[in-house]
Amino acid sequence: MKRIMSIIAFVATMFVTLASCGQNGQQYNRPTCGGPGIGIDTVTAEANTLPWPVTDIELDSFYISLPEGWKLVDKFDNALNVMNGTIEDDLIKGPYVTIQVVDADGNTPETVVNEMVTGANAIARDDVDILGYTYKVCTYVEDAYNHILLVRKQSNKLIKFDIINSNTANPDIRSIINQLELK
Repeated sequence: MKRIMSIIAFVATMFVTLASCGQNGQQYNRPTCGGPGIGIDTVTAEANTLPWPVTDIELDSFYISLPEGWKLVDKFDNALNVMNGTIEDDLIKGPYVTIQVVDADGNTPETVVNEMVTGANAIARDDVDILGYTYKVCTYVEDAYNHILLVRKQSNKLIKFDIINSNTANPDIRSIINQLELK
């Protein structure tokens, strides 16, 4: 039943997406981001244009499906790292996403973004609506990669997507976001 509901939502939903700065994680090149709204795009795409998921991964707190070409890099109790590319000489080549679902424990998406702004020199961005959920957004640079962090709260859980070497204009990334289901 979850799969059928997911397919219905997948086909019936349209959503707004982001786009990161043009330097998408090139090592040793600082991004040339600046100004309000940089890294945010308002391109709208129909969900039925997204790649079909082919690989299912289940954790204690959530379930996710990945499009073709994506693979599991690391799996933890409440998070996983996935990618569509390679890691060579500690350099990530290709899109890479960390997906984390944790108990909110009184935290909100706003507190997560505020901590990133003060602790990691992130830049808070405008909220983004994806598939009927509002995400708090910040962008930051770590290890010479541009990151886009999306955070939302659902069922007293914080859901985080940390995206590098890509952005949510990428149909694969949108498909992954679309396929997340809490248990």
